[in-house]
Amino acid sequence: MKKVLVLLIAFAIVGGVALFADPITKSDSLVVYGIIGAGDPTFTVTDSTTESTAIDLLHDDMDSTGDGREIGNWAFTAANSPATTYTIKYTFSKLEGKDSSNSSVEIDFVVSEDQDTWLANGGTTTYVAASGNHDESRTIYARLTAGGRATAEQAPNGKYQSTVYVELTSN
Repeated sequence: MKKVLVLLIAFAIVGGVALFADPITKSDSLVVYGIIGAGDPTFTVTDSTTESTAIDLLHDDMDSTGDGREIGNWAFTAANSPATTYTIKYTFSKLEGKDSSNSSVEIDFVVSEDQDTWLANGGTTTYVAASGNHDESRTIYARLTAGGRATAEQAPNGKYQSTVYVELTSN
């Protein structure tokens, strides 16, 4: 019985100390770091015509008041980009071919992204990108100027060619 009493007193002392002792609390912190990277924008230009699918320059759509014909497109993609205004510049020379004496024949033309606003060599448009993700594309059309049409109507049959450079610049 003495042992039981000693055990009860020991438990009471240990339990009492535990009940009345200040609780032990330890804490620390950690910092969470995150990032959302801005994806590099991509800009690609694709031809719609080839030597074997050349545009008939005397077709009504190619007239200086016609709708023009599709010659290619450009595509712009970007992820998590800031709001930015871009300038798209079109640089090209006249369509060039050769006559029977191997003399150069040049036919003037213009390009458009919307078939309403026609741009001569060096002409520009803008694309305004809000912040966020982008997947934008535009079709590029070509048609002859009035002078180009007159030249084409007098030009010898043959192949005519020009290269249109499309440049995207952030403002």
